[in-house]
Amino acid sequence: MYSKNFEIGRQIKKEREEKQITQEQLAELSDLSPNYISKMENGTYTNIGSKHLIDICNVLNITMGDLFQDNSNEQQRVNELPLNVQKLIASLIQLKPQKQRKIVDTIQLLVERLINVIK
Repeated sequence: MYSKNFEIGRQIKKEREEKQITQEQLAELSDLSPNYISKMENGTYTNIGSKHLIDICNVLNITMGDLFQDNSNEQQRVNELPLNVQKLIASLIQLKPQKQRKIVDTIQLLVERLINVIK
């Protein structure tokens, strides 16, 4: 089955191999398990979190945009999002992974707090 997870995993593997990093090294440096990295790279892991992707991008010194560069299905999904969310994603993709992570962490914290306030 060809899925976005497979495409993301394939790109992670390509970047990792270009930098001559093993799955075990990537796992250790991104604080993930080697099994998680393996499943991510072969597309069998179905719940890839953005925080984990940002951690991996930091280790590989790439941006989130680099992971989606060949992903037309992902682009279609982004195009279906509200315009303000598309603009946010476009802005994030332009940033280095460390800045992406700070912004995503801040947004997640705000969302969690707003959810608690709205309840």
